[in-house]
Amino acid sequence: MGILDWLLGRTPPKRPTATTSQKRSTPPVITPVAAPKGLAVTINRPGGIVETKVVEPDGTTFDDWVADMEKKESPAARQPRIQKVSVDERALSILDIRGVDSIRVRIVGSAYCLTHKERDTFGGAEYLLKPEPENKHDPHAIAVYGRGRKVGYVSSAKASALSGILATMPFDAFRIAGASTTESSSRMWADLPRLPALRTFAKGHPAP
Repeated sequence: MGILDWLLGRTPPKRPTATTSQKRSTPPVITPVAAPKGLAVTINRPGGIVETKVVEPDGTTFDDWVADMEKKESPAARQPRIQKVSVDERALSILDIRGVDSIRVRIVGSAYCLTHKERDTFGGAEYLLKPEPENKHDPHAIAVYGRGRKVGYVSSAKASALSGILATMPFDAFRIAGASTTESSSRMWADLPRLPALRTFAKGHPAP
């Protein structure tokens, strides 16, 4: 207030105060949050090479990295571990059931029993069905042998239906027809007896 205004008793007008909307807003307080730590993944590659990488916790990045690691593996490393199982046919009691009405199906699990080269060696026009009631994974399992070597299995669904009928006949193995690989396919095929025909056949070969 000036000296003249004070002498004349004038009261200076009040200065307008800033409204709430005109007040400068206070910036929010941001608390820094630590980013999640990456996932350290280690893979043992062929040749004794150990590769470790820290992968950020996002699924796509991790999946891409795993796919990349698989591409780096040699074909031998990607090959399933093969279990070579042989049997001496001379020590088995074998019943020939090739005359029973049958249906051709693919032999499964061959990749765990044979290499690709061995498929040509042990595949053929006939095979042995050998039930495996002691199999800890599936008591109904039926292995397929070619020229004394296990070449795969009957699918679990068909084995479940066949095993009970085969068990009624007192034989270790059953000879069936089939087919080997071709130039265009590495698959092997087994001619499995049809259930009605096999039941009828089994009645003529009962267990003692």
